[in-house]
Amino acid sequence: MRDNAGTAGPQPSRTWDNYRDYRSNRDNYYAGQGWSAPNYAYQSAPSFGLWDAMFLWFMLRQASGPSFMYNHQGDPGVQAFRQEADKLAASNADLKKQLADMDAKIDQMRKDGRPVDPKSMDGVDPSVALAAEHVVREDAPKTSGMGSWVWILGAGVAVAALLMLLTRRHQNTKRR
Repeated sequence: MRDNAGTAGPQPSRTWDNYRDYRSNRDNYYAGQGWSAPNYAYQSAPSFGLWDAMFLWFMLRQASGPSFMYNHQGDPGVQAFRQEADKLAASNADLKKQLADMDAKIDQMRKDGRPVDPKSMDGVDPSVALAAEHVVREDAPKTSGMGSWVWILGAGVAVAALLMLLTRRHQNTKRR
């Protein structure tokens, strides 16, 4: 995880020890919002600067998406995302329409003289919005996953030893 302390931009409300838990939380968040990633989202980079790619694709479909894009229009990650989205929209009519709708809303914000607020997160949890490298702790203690196997193997050895002991005892009582 990169240290965001003292930097401009959103700070995560939590971090994860591994990418699996991060992805699970992110996917559960989007499912809870009734959103699943469109196929074209998987054709893009996993992140754009500070931002998780799935978050940016999600924002295209949200009412607050144009506001987010307007407020973060100067962010290099948002700019890179837009270039990627434009490239993918060349062969996807649905995406092209989403971008045109968003552009119309952003143009209206400009005409209305709405101030740009690059710190605005529009009610989104930064831990979902930020790219994995900003919320997954790389220095977390690594577990090998062998802990469970050691217990299972130990229990198996104990059962085998008990069976051998009982079998010997049974054989010794038959001989007498």
